[in-house]
Amino acid sequence: MKKTALLAILFMMFSSVAYSCNDEYINYMNSIIEDTRQDIDGVIAENMPNSIIIAQAVLETGYGKSRAARRQNNHFGMSSQNRIMTYGSVEENVEAYFVNLSNHNAYRKLRETLESDSYDLPKIINSYAGYYAEDPHYSRKVLSVINSCKLNYYDSNRNLFAQN
Repeated sequence: MKKTALLAILFMMFSSVAYSCNDEYINYMNSIIEDTRQDIDGVIAENMPNSIIIAQAVLETGYGKSRAARRQNNHFGMSSQNRIMTYGSVEENVEAYFVNLSNHNAYRKLRETLESDSYDLPKIINSYAGYYAEDPHYSRKVLSVINSCKLNYYDSNRNLFAQN
């Protein structure tokens, strides 16, 4: 009994990792995301919450500090044939992110979820995370970054959906 209680406490402690937040990087990415949305059509550009996009960039690059972010302008871990893709600018990378999620068949469930006008972050993340990342805990990590850094603030500034 004591072992079970101890395991439960340890699980709760480590399942919700707190992330330190870099507001400068978060605001920088939010600005680029908003500017890029204006040039892209479709449900991804219209309804994908900024909080999710920013959290992915944070996880993939460590607030823009990864080699891929600094040298290749790749803030989303995007690759082709097992090679990290290189972009001319961060804006170009954000546009490629939107286009990829808008067109690739693997993200059909994500598009359907976003079309349902549901602002349910776990549901949205779970609709694509299994394909997007190899880490089986990716959904939980994205949500943890969103919660730790209060990234849902960046969703409330947009009229994505009627907030539930």
